[in-house]
Amino acid sequence: MTTLANAAFMPFEGRLLVLNEPRKADKLVASPTFAFYYPDDYFVYQIKWQGVAPPDAFYKTGDAIRLVVDLDASGTIPNPNENPSAGPPGLLVVIAWEPMVFGTPASEPLGQSPLRAAVWVVTSVCGRPVQGGMSVQEVEEIIFGPPPGAAGTSTSTRATALPRTSLSRLLDTCSAGVLAASVYDIFSGGVPAPAGGGAISRAGSIVKALELPCEGYSGTGAAWSARPNSACGWNELWGWLEYARDSTPELGQFGTSDFPRFLRQLLVLPPPTGSGWPVCKAWQQRGSLGCDAGAGCAMWVKADRANLLEWAATQFGASLTLRPAAAGLVAGQRPVAGGDPSDPLGSPEGGYRCFNAPHAYKLGFASAVSTFDATNRAFIESNPTQVLLPASTTNPVNTLVVNPTWPPFPPPAGPPPPQPPVLYGQYRSRLDGDAGLAPSVRERLLLHTLNATLDVSSGALGTQQPSPSPVLVAALQPGQLYRYTAGRVVVKFEGLQPPVNGGASDPAGVVGGVARVTVCGYRFTVESGVEGGCYNGLDDDCDGLVDDQDPDCA
Repeated sequence: MTTLANAAFMPFEGRLLVLNEPRKADKLVASPTFAFYYPDDYFVYQIKWQGVAPPDAFYKTGDAIRLVVDLDASGTIPNPNENPSAGPPGLLVVIAWEPMVFGTPASEPLGQSPLRAAVWVVTSVCGRPVQGGMSVQEVEEIIFGPPPGAAGTSTSTRATALPRTSLSRLLDTCSAGVLAASVYDIFSGGVPAPAGGGAISRAGSIVKALELPCEGYSGTGAAWSARPNSACGWNELWGWLEYARDSTPELGQFGTSDFPRFLRQLLVLPPPTGSGWPVCKAWQQRGSLGCDAGAGCAMWVKADRANLLEWAATQFGASLTLRPAAAGLVAGQRPVAGGDPSDPLGSPEGGYRCFNAPHAYKLGFASAVSTFDATNRAFIESNPTQVLLPASTTNPVNTLVVNPTWPPFPPPAGPPPPQPPVLYGQYRSRLDGDAGLAPSVRERLLLHTLNATLDVSSGALGTQQPSPSPVLVAALQPGQLYRYTAGRVVVKFEGLQPPVNGGASDPAGVVGGVARVTVCGYRFTVESGVEGGCYNGLDDDCDGLVDDQDPDCA
């Protein structure tokens, strides 16, 4: 690689790398960041947007892009020329950009099942052992569980005991087995995926100790440091990961035309306190949004025994293009980003748990029991219609979908308003992957909205495109209802009935049930004689009271 710097601008074509919002506890502490790489070498170049807005939330790692780069302000650029660069190494100053479509699709379909991962545990920095960190065995057990026949070590310091699980089993149960399916690995020339059980193949993955030197240089020429006073900047994140890759012969030659064996690459960093390495204190976890079929997807998490499982689940979810899960339980208030306690990409409240309904549905991990849209709105009009929803971890067919494609009422005088968000309903119990659900969302009918015009058939989007953040709008207990005013629909959790044939139970002995839910469409918010609603034998406002039984008709 050589340098190029003249008083000029030049277009470059390659792929985008998107890092999701870094997280600390229940906060998203910064915005997504972007980088650029060539499919031929996978060296990562940080992007500085100069007078131009960055891509929006619908872009992901692996998307093809054309950049117009300010050569005078940028650093070393992979283009043949011998002129010295003016800017810092590894930096591209971008004044314009546009999306492209070229070459091998970089989207990673869910054909690589079970998933494969390369995991590095930093055990030494600058020649000194990490204090208070985690061992390779501890991390391996959190990813895969104990080896067959082994008792295993404790991997949690939570006061509330939860059934032992691993990231592989969690993703397996939460995906209804989709990620653990025995299918041919599209990235290995039709060779069957390796055995090992669970959503992440133990036999097809590696977990290794990593001894970080004090400093080094990345392939772009950018210097990085691992000293206790290092900046934890872009150069450090990618420098450490590049060093880990270069130190791992099992990865093969990165940058060849062959797909890498290990798409998901997780670097477990020392904790910022008690380890003598107070670096990257501003966040606890971050990683790639989406996963490139050639370059893979990178993740960085802190070595925390009590939280590593949930943090890894969050980043693996982000690598499947899932966005932060928001909560908007108070009417009129802006949803809290990352505030949904029912999803790994939401609030850290509680322990491990599965993905919420919109996320699971998007990936094909869940499908609809019933869908209501313009084709069958008449069926629920003033007619509470029963839907039975099994506990989400007991049956992949577990979701209520309300897609309000019907015309607005009353008809608007001007242009029609935007279509309301899709409403998803799911009953979440403390079974299996949901054993750690917080009390605020446990044994409840959870309702989420997703503000996107999507093909709402389950798995239709796969991992091809990020969608907006889903928003938790209601967590209903039996007897409670939610009036979805945007779609003029009432959803009520009527009660919980025993599961068919006794149902399923997890190791803690929690027995699931079936939620009995009714869906009712309304045109009028008040039942009145003016509209004929007090004499038509219908529950026009879906409050459960018909005609003169409704105080509105008194």
